[in-house]
Amino acid sequence: MFGSKGGFRGGIYEVAEMMSTILGDEIQYPNPSVKEFTSYMVKKGGKVDFVNVVIGIHFSNQVRGGGRSHT
Repeated sequence: MFGSKGGFRGGIYEVAEMMSTILGDEIQYPNPSVKEFTSYMVKKGGKVDFVNVVIGIHFSNQVRGGGRSHT
């Protein structure tokens, strides 16, 4: 789960599982659709332009493989 230089190499689900174990409370990663995420963030007071930037960063990370587990 950790790389040779000490960096974490797990995916988001592994992080949630690890945090659940450490904290003693279930942590979940819901992975909403873009539409669900946008709706939720705007309802919470987020500006649409900012939400779109967050979505762009998320998707560019997914394309690079940031959402995959490297175990």
